[in-house]
Amino acid sequence: MHSEVKEFQALVSVICPTYNESGFFELAYKSIVSQTYPDIEFIIIDSSTNDYVRNVIDLSDGRIRYYWREKRGIADALNYGIEQARGSFIARMDADDISMEERIEKQVAFLNEHPDIMMVGTQGINIDQNGKVCGFSACPINDGDIKAGLLFSNSFYHPTVMFRRLVFDENMRYDSGFMAEDYDLWTRLALKYTLANLSERLIYYRIHGENASLRLHHEVSMSASRSAIRYIENFFGLNLANYDIDDVCKFKTEFEHYHNPARYIARQIGLMYEIWDANFKKKLINETSLLKVLNQRWRWALTILGAIENINKYSRINFDISTVESDSEELFLHALSRKYDCELKDISISIRNDLEVLVQDYQKFLREKKNIVVYGLGRRGRRFLEQLHEKRERGECGWELAAVSDKRIEGIEFENIFYQTTDISELNRTVADYIVISPRDYGQIAIELSGYGIAESRMLTANMLI
Repeated sequence: MHSEVKEFQALVSVICPTYNESGFFELAYKSIVSQTYPDIEFIIIDSSTNDYVRNVIDLSDGRIRYYWREKRGIADALNYGIEQARGSFIARMDADDISMEERIEKQVAFLNEHPDIMMVGTQGINIDQNGKVCGFSACPINDGDIKAGLLFSNSFYHPTVMFRRLVFDENMRYDSGFMAEDYDLWTRLALKYTLANLSERLIYYRIHGENASLRLHHEVSMSASRSAIRYIENFFGLNLANYDIDDVCKFKTEFEHYHNPARYIARQIGLMYEIWDANFKKKLINETSLLKVLNQRWRWALTILGAIENINKYSRINFDISTVESDSEELFLHALSRKYDCELKDISISIRNDLEVLVQDYQKFLREKKNIVVYGLGRRGRRFLEQLHEKRERGECGWELAAVSDKRIEGIEFENIFYQTTDISELNRTVADYIVISPRDYGQIAIELSGYGIAESRMLTANMLI
């Protein structure tokens, strides 16, 4: 706590939905009642079938307002909490996260200093179920970067945000028809208001198996994509009727059902050209902010489809698609237009034939008989094996599993055969044509494998089969 005397006026309503919470809630609760900003009311909307939450909270504390409400989803609980709120500011909190003690104070001060801003979030520190730090957020700070970022990703950590009451007095609410209810609200707010994030990390954001966004990854991603289409159409005045929902996918969905990479890449180019062209004409978003987001999306689109780099390594068919560096000051579309000597609007047509050849070569590569080793049996490794089995069953892949390797897992069953893990030092002695490794840690693992005499030409990433 700060020792200096401070004057506080505005009441802040902190809204936290709960449902059959575990021990995480006690830490969340204490982090709010211990805030340095004293003028708060803590509104808890509980849909639990047990008494855990009621046993944790102190109802004699006049700041605590507890409501039990039948479970109807998080959007319903949040809207109910908003209706009960009496504060000039409304803040969010989740039952498994931990707010820094100065979070509310700093957000109120920021909104008081910036009367034009209607919502402010903060950065976060990711922690696992044991409280161990496992990452950090990098949410955009200013309004231009936020609005550009919302095209293809979520620009806020939901439990960090604080709104002005005015937002909800104008009938803005969470929409229970969207599983990504937070992202959907941000896209609607961005059409009307100025938004911001603080640069400070003011929350510990817990990532664990019970997170709805992890358990229902595909459904949440598709829900967010619906919001994204509406946002892009309304913001830029575009008609996206010719695009599929997957074309505007928000999160790193693994595209299990997308079987035409050439078509997907061509449509990504077309979509991003339309956004760039509309913004060039209407000057809606700072060009630098939009350029950065579109370049990131392009790099991501190539990566998520899997192994375009590896296909080129295999075939070298005189196809070299420009990726541009993440910090490039040039839009990837301009690099492509030079390569294909065409106007921006014609790139997707010019590039598609080359992509079709590339995909055909890729499919031929998959059908060839190869012996492979899967290095790493975590989520990506297991997913790779599932995809391998599916493609083998459909006759789309001729690869045979020769061995598996993992530093922690002793083995795994694949197609009714149990494979005992092979030590990394022995991999070079296997009869494998390729070693399949995680794309996330590719560089680090490649160096490690090279130390055991395995040439990088024998390494493939685990997203090869997407």
